[in-house]
Amino acid sequence: MPDGLASVKPITVPEGTRVVVLFGGSFDPPHRSHLAFARLINETIHDSWVCMVPAARSPFKIDAPGATGEQRVDMLRLGLHDIQLGSHQAGIWTDELDRGGRTSYFIETLRRARTVVPPDVTIRFVFGSDQLAAFHRWRDAHAILSLAAPIILMRGGSELATRPTVDQAMIDDVRQWLAREGGCETWSPEEVDQLAAGLIEGQPIEDTASTQIRMLLTEQSRSILLNRLLTPSVLAYIRREELYKDDTDD
Repeated sequence: MPDGLASVKPITVPEGTRVVVLFGGSFDPPHRSHLAFARLINETIHDSWVCMVPAARSPFKIDAPGATGEQRVDMLRLGLHDIQLGSHQAGIWTDELDRGGRTSYFIETLRRARTVVPPDVTIRFVFGSDQLAAFHRWRDAHAILSLAAPIILMRGGSELATRPTVDQAMIDDVRQWLAREGGCETWSPEEVDQLAAGLIEGQPIEDTASTQIRMLLTEQSRSILLNRLLTPSVLAYIRREELYKDDTDD
């Protein structure tokens, strides 16, 4: 499919929306932490609408997703329904999938979204704190920050995630780290403030990974743990479709 403007998939933004938050990821599978963060965004950012954007292929992942694009979209729909996040609060944009299986660069997605989101609506975007040190390697990272402000999904297991929830002290630590190291990039003071401001104070810090879940799905005895990591409809769908049964190598 050509990457011209005529091929951009529309986004139906609910009336009254002032901020569209692009939440991209493989969602392979979407787990409770993804969905809980979508709800936190919707509840925290006034007049926001969360737009889940399943990636065709991440430039930072060697392997293609284990589930098909259609299956990942189905699981996202089921997960959003399970947590009762309605269409006026969140939706799914399949533009990256519709563009084919090539690598998904977020700057392209962001620029395309800007052409179909009303001009008076602000666009923000989500990325995980595990990508904070690598953000300078994203294509046109400075241009991304000039177009949209980030919201950071803080994940456990990193040197920056030193507390069970995000608090002001952690935000200050991240700001100092960005100014000092910045993932081997020199960010301007304005960019440092913009990145640090992407942390939502009070956010619970989770350490759930889709890779971990796919490994657990190969062990039938781990169903109790899986029930804590996946919503009921998503887990039932995975079982019904027999997904990830042989996904033990990553």
